[in-house]
Amino acid sequence: MEEKDAYAGEKILDLLNFQELTREYNLSVNQNFLFLQETLIAEVRRRCRRGTTFFAPRSWRKPVKHLQVAAMRHLKSSPDEASVRAIACEVAACALTITNGKPYNYQWQAL
Repeated sequence: MEEKDAYAGEKILDLLNFQELTREYNLSVNQNFLFLQETLIAEVRRRCRRGTTFFAPRSWRKPVKHLQVAAMRHLKSSPDEASVRAIACEVAACALTITNGKPYNYQWQAL
C-alpha cells in the first residue's frame, strides 16, 4: 500500500511542476498567433481568385474558421515583432519551396 501512495505522491509532484504546466501559456507570445499557428492547416496550396494565382502556406480549418478569422483580425490590429517575424519566415520558406531555393526568373514570351 505504501508503494502505491509513494507513486501517487510522485505523480502529484510531477503535476505540480507549474513551470512545465504553464509552458504553453507563455503570455509573452501573442495568444492570437499561437491559436492560428496551432489551428491553421500547414500545407502549401496554389489558389486562384479573380484571375490571380497565388500560393498560400496555410489554410483555414472549416469548423473553426470564424474563430480563426477573429484571431487574425486581432493579430492584425496589434501585431508584435515576434509574430510578424515567424509569419515572414513561413512565407519565405514557402517561396523557397516554390522556386527550389533560387531567385525567381520571370521571362515573358509572346506567343
